[in-house]
Amino acid sequence: MKKLNILIIILALIIIGLAILLFIKFSFKIEQPNKTINLKVYFGNMALSATNEQDECKRVYPVVRVVNKTPAVARASINELLKGPTEQEKSQGYFSLIPTDSKLNSISISNGLVLADFDAKTESGGGSCSMAGRVAQINSTLKQFDTVKTINLSINGRTGDIFQP
Repeated sequence: MKKLNILIIILALIIIGLAILLFIKFSFKIEQPNKTINLKVYFGNMALSATNEQDECKRVYPVVRVVNKTPAVARASINELLKGPTEQEKSQGYFSLIPTDSKLNSISISNGLVLADFDAKTESGGGSCSMAGRVAQINSTLKQFDTVKTINLSINGRTGDIFQP
């Protein structure tokens, strides 16, 4: 009888030990591959550009956005740019010269050439400084990628005289 009690106690301890090991193994978060990436988008910033130089309109500064991992990083970065600065970014002096509700119609990259087509809203309103700033924001946002060598912008398929006041 004593041997049976000892055997039951040993068996119970083994079961409890296994239960503890399983609990420990599955209670810790299992490492998963990174599901987000950091992208830069470029905005103007009056706090950082305190000069009145001629190229001031084209001076843009990066902010980092965290987005879901995607192979279409150029599209994701432009879509983030078109959202404009967040409230926090605005409080730090960031602003966008790209009109609210602007849309990216299409974007492709081949052999280092980016073709990015936007809707008409993207070039509406503003003067020459505003247009230069919009182009700088778009180009800087796209040039963060090593695969980008040349950028051709268009508005609804039109490439001539775009982003003019």
